[in-house]
Formats: sequence, C-alpha cells, structure tokens
Amino acid sequence: FTRYAVIPLIITMGVALFKAHHGDVFGDGEMAMLYLAGYVLLLLVGPGKVSVDSMIA
Repeated sequence: FTRYAVIPLIITMGVALFKAHHGDVFGDGEMAMLYLAGYVLLLLVGPGKVSVDSMIA
C-alpha cells in the first residue's frame, strides 16, 4: 500500500520543484528535492521494518 500511496507525493514534489522553483535544486528548491528523493527511495525500497504492518505482525 505504501508504494501506491507515495506516487501522488512524488508527482506533487516534482511539480513543486519544476514549476515553483524552476528546477533550482541547490537554491530554493532544495527542500522539494529532498522530499522528492525520499519519496522515490520509499517507492523503490518500500517501507520494510518501519511499516505499521511489520510492527503489528
């Protein structure tokens, strides 16, 4: 479920980075890029041990 839930967040941060900050990764868009990188990492790796499902099981 986490991998599907993170897709809209990736799209949102991508739009924020390239529309609002004009792709300026090292200036004003640094925070948007960090969130985008974290969301992409979560999409690729998955939640793993920190997920609520693994804590319950």
